[in-house]
Amino acid sequence: MLDKSMAPTDSANTPDRPNTYEMRKKAVSFAAAQLVFDPNFALDAFSSGYSAGRGKALPKNLTAAIVDRIDGYGHARLAQLCLAYLLAHENAHEGLDKLAYLSCLRTIRDGAKMIAEAADELVEQIQRHEIETNEVEPIRSETLHRLAEALHGRFRAEMVKNQFDDLISPKLIGNPLSDLRMTPGLPGIAALHNEAEAIREGYVRAQKQPKQKGVGPVGMRPGNKPNREQKAFIRDLAALYEEVLASQPTAHDTASGPSSPFLRFIHRVFREFREQSELPVDPHGYYPPSVGTVRNVLRSR
Repeated sequence: MLDKSMAPTDSANTPDRPNTYEMRKKAVSFAAAQLVFDPNFALDAFSSGYSAGRGKALPKNLTAAIVDRIDGYGHARLAQLCLAYLLAHENAHEGLDKLAYLSCLRTIRDGAKMIAEAADELVEQIQRHEIETNEVEPIRSETLHRLAEALHGRFRAEMVKNQFDDLISPKLIGNPLSDLRMTPGLPGIAALHNEAEAIREGYVRAQKQPKQKGVGPVGMRPGNKPNREQKAFIRDLAALYEEVLASQPTAHDTASGPSSPFLRFIHRVFREFREQSELPVDPHGYYPPSVGTVRNVLRSR
């Protein structure tokens, strides 16, 4: 019988699972955040979301008590939340996307190729010196031996000493068609290059295959991380809004735009992402959430 306590969980049904925004929030410096999102922004944002209550005239200015709360902690915490969300959003491309995966594979492939070519050049230098002088060139030979031992040293305990020494030592290939060419004692590097390239070619081929009906796309799924992060951000903004303004956040709008104070607050915060100049961003990436999204987040609190 399956132990349900050990069964995998569905990320869509676990809103409390840490995401990039929440991890950034723990690491963001309050001082740095307040430099990017200054006091004028905080005052304007809370002013946009301020209401004296249903049926009451809207005061022109925030009350002294609210201003004290903004100065005391509201600005610092709002700046922290905003910078954490901005950093999480701007670094979203670091996730499991296809281009990032292929880039890593190419880096491994090309790096292994460069190492293998340099090792081949070293062993050719050793060979030329031995042909010309009938002596082994000690510095290069010791260098290759140490590099090969570092690469394959973990297999030492599993092999007879003579076998291990033979594995990591430069030697003639031994094939009649290989002339006098030698191997540098780093066979794993060439194998790493070949395997990385084979994986890359196979992945690219799979992406080009026509998708069968009822079968999901080949490769990695992008997931729903951006939505989870935005919802967590809205939830934090709602808690801060309620604490600073002593008002229950709600979400409703009209044809002319957001009408509830909390929605006005949300729109002002997202406008700041597009307008602030300390960390220039793509303005199209920071449209405010829909009233339905905000309403659903508030219901789930």
